[in-house]
Order: sequence, then structure tokens, then C-alpha cells
Amino acid sequence: MRRRGGAADFEPDAELSEAVATVAAWFDAAMARAAAGGPAGSVGGCTPRVLLIYEVFDSDKAAGLLYPVNSLRNLARLMADTPLVASIDVDMLPSASLSAALTDGSHVAALEASCTGKERRVYVLPAFETSCGGPSAADRNALLPKDQLRSVVSEGCLTQFRPKAPLCHNATDYSRWFDARDAYPVYYVREFEPWFIGGRHSLQWFDFRYRGYGKNKISMVAAVAASGSPFYVHPTGFLVHRQHTESNSRKAFLRVKFKHQRDSSMLEGSLYQHIEALWVSTQADLQAGRTEPALEPAVTRCLGALPWWQGQQ
Repeated sequence: MRRRGGAADFEPDAELSEAVATVAAWFDAAMARAAAGGPAGSVGGCTPRVLLIYEVFDSDKAAGLLYPVNSLRNLARLMADTPLVASIDVDMLPSASLSAALTDGSHVAALEASCTGKERRVYVLPAFETSCGGPSAADRNALLPKDQLRSVVSEGCLTQFRPKAPLCHNATDYSRWFDARDAYPVYYVREFEPWFIGGRHSLQWFDFRYRGYGKNKISMVAAVAASGSPFYVHPTGFLVHRQHTESNSRKAFLRVKFKHQRDSSMLEGSLYQHIEALWVSTQADLQAGRTEPALEPAVTRCLGALPWWQGQQ
């Protein structure tokens, strides 16, 4: 939410009232579909839990650059009361095979046992991106079983996510995944940033100091690895990225990252400089055995107040 004018003139009530009405209308419609046996209630009687969050910024530029991505991830996790949670960004489309696996009671029981027990496993979900066909291609590919997905990859219209940044996803070992029938272990490398399933109580939280683009998920995965949780790759489930417009935060981060060596003035006070310094500090903390991330006070208070979290942080 952007402040219009000075602080004394800021009146958020009208905008908040409109937002509350919009969310309430969506929730009521979802509940109506659930009562009628529609999509909102068709899988295990699931009910959405809605949390409306707002933050005031002085400008659209600040709101774009300092989007509180990790705070929102933490707040979303607060709303979960299931043994397992999944860390999946909104632009990643879960495969039909993952949905099928998560409706198989014996499979879910096995995941819960390995994620919430002493081992505290994390199950990596291989991620892909389309190179042709746009969002509709992502939708089609997410419906494919793994054996058919291989042929789409061989045709060149689907690749592992971020192939130009191999550290981020190479550890998943995509070649092995296509032949795997069972989950297999993979080993953490610096800047590994998969999406995954893990135990609600055992996973590390996201460091809320990371805002906008850059290292926000990498830092959390590094903390998970430093805490001793092993990574296994899920044998059937995968994700497909739905293409969208590049965010202003990512543009600003990458512009300084690739150009500051030619123009050092770009670095001072930039989002890139801040995130890189924070990442250096995070790595030092992890190497010293400090694996608990910085949590926002609101999340800490909620952990002590919400009945499904009390006594189990």
C-alpha cells in the first residue's frame, strides 16, 4: 500500500475496507463451492485460511524493491496446521503427479514419518521452465507424467529451472530423476535453492531481513542444510514455472550486479549491495552454528499464541 501525501494525511481505511471486502467475497465464494462439492472442498474437505496483510510504503518504487517476500512466506506458514508444508512460489505450478502422490495416504504417511521424525528429511521438487509456448505450455506440461515430460525436454521446449545459474538447481540431478523410481539423496552446495516439502515444525524459517529479489530462498535452504536436514528428491512430483513479467526488484538487482564493476557509483546504497552484505553475514552465522534465522516480532508472537503452534516451535 502506498502512502499518498504526508504521514498526517494518510488515511488507509478506505483502501483497507475495499481489500477486506474483496477478500471476504472470494472466501465466501470458495466456501459456497466447497458446500456444493466444488474445487475448494473436493480434496479432503480442505478449507482456505486467509490472512490479510498490508504494509505502507512512501512510493511504488520502494514497494517494488522492498517487497517483503520472506515475511509473507513466514506468515503463510503460520496459517498451516498440517504435519507437512511445501515451500512453492506462486509462479510455480505443481504437477498432476505431485497432486496424485499427495492424495495417496500411504505415500503421505511415509513423507510425514521421514520429514517429522528424527531424520527431518526435506523432499526437493524438480523445477522446470518453458522456453516456448508461454504460460499455456506450463499448464500442459504440468499435466504430463514423468516419462512424457522427458520427450518435451529432449525437444528443447522445457529445461531445468534457471539453466544459466547451475548452482541453483544442478544438485537436483535431473538426469537421475528421470530414471528414478524412489526418492534419492542429494547433497547441498552453496546457493542451492530448490522448492521442497518438509516438516512444519522441523524446517527453518525464512530470514525476514531479506526483501525484494536476491538470496531470499538461498539463505533459507542454506540454514536447512546447516541444521542437519538431509535433502532427498521426490521421485514423481515436479514443478513448472509459469512465465510472467520480470519484477522491478529483480531488474534493479541484476542491473547493479552485472554493471557495478564498470560503474562503481551504482553499488553504493543499492539493493544488490545490501543483499550481498546480508548474505555474507548469514554465511558467517551458519558457519558458527547459528542456524536460527531472524524472525519478525509478529511471527514470534503468533507462534506463542496460535493454538496449532503453541509448545511446538
